[in-house]
Amino acid sequence: GAPASGKPMQKGMFASPSWPMNTKVKVTYQGRSVTGFVGDRGPGEPSHRGVMLDLDTYTFRHLVDGKKPASNYDTGTSVGHLKGVKYQVISWGHGAGTKGTPKPLG
Repeated sequence: GAPASGKPMQKGMFASPSWPMNTKVKVTYQGRSVTGFVGDRGPGEPSHRGVMLDLDTYTFRHLVDGKKPASNYDTGTSVGHLKGVKYQVISWGHGAGTKGTPKPLG
């Protein structure tokens, strides 16, 4: 289905299990950074294992190796979840959600 924000999935749209919609956040991994916004809820079950942001395919692939994904739905890499991603909230959104440390979904 469509993302929780009602906006189409796009480059720079992240999913957070608890942060307010439209929260602007910068993610950094291995020296590469991308700024995006929370436009969806998730990840589901992985959030109970510490995965607190679900990144769009473009952001994910850029953080992995600086390249572009194979498609909107395929990162084009076999890399799974990224460990050690740092995030910085630039501004809190005004939508539904909770400010502060991200909490697992559900």
